[in-house]
Amino acid sequence: MAVGMARVWARIASLALAALLALAIGGVVRAHARTVGEIIDDARITAEVMTRLTAESPSNFVKIDVKSESGVVTLSGTVDSVEKRSRAAQITGAVSGVKGLVNNIQVAGAAPAPDTASSSSSVGGAAIDATGTVASVDASSGTITLSDGRVLRANDRTAVYQPTTVQALKPGDRVLVRGAAPVTVRAPETRMGTVARVDAARQQLVLTDGTIVRVASSANVHRGSEHLTLAQLEPGAELVIQLAPTPSASPGTTTTSTRRTPDTAAALDATDVNVVWSPSANSR
Repeated sequence: MAVGMARVWARIASLALAALLALAIGGVVRAHARTVGEIIDDARITAEVMTRLTAESPSNFVKIDVKSESGVVTLSGTVDSVEKRSRAAQITGAVSGVKGLVNNIQVAGAAPAPDTASSSSSVGGAAIDATGTVASVDASSGTITLSDGRVLRANDRTAVYQPTTVQALKPGDRVLVRGAAPVTVRAPETRMGTVARVDAARQQLVLTDGTIVRVASSANVHRGSEHLTLAQLEPGAELVIQLAPTPSASPGTTTTSTRRTPDTAAALDATDVNVVWSPSANSR
């Protein structure tokens, strides 16, 4: 046990040193499109995953290699049972900041596990495992959008837990998706607006410029750290709204995004609504 922990702490120290070197050498230069903050966060995630794995089973999990890139963790190495392979994935998914998981751990004496789904035709590359809260589902294309903006595409190798199907998912469901194809998304956009009308029954806000903002039950509506319901918002309130990212088109395809016409108002989907000022607060 002592030897195993010593090895882990040595690896953690080397990761910390690597992060400091990246800061000293890189400055504001990006490495593989990652910011300095992302590099530091990836080092933290890697160290925390290794620490938790070793604490769980030093004899097995100390043999696992951990790599994190922009929050997507790749596990590799060998364990002695399928249960321990699954347990390693479960431990990793519980670490703060982990956005996806590629489980390349092999079981000694067993055939290689097919988690990477090399035949996937996704825009984002190899299939991944991911946990999160469902923001929206397009069952016809197998596309699942999570509340933090990640977009996944299910295929015939994808499993959704607790055992269910893409067709059965609905906004607000907490899910574990295994073997899904990550879809490239445009970065989340943020805009400001003033409330003209609140339609709590339809879960919508109408802004003073005529824009309709759809606020799903999974969206975070708040004033600072204070959680609010949609019905608590009032006309005149000023908001900072984070919009749900939209999938980027694959090369050679055409998009069918909705265009605004003179007779139709723009409609946006929000993942976060922050009240920065309201009339009632000003009158107190």
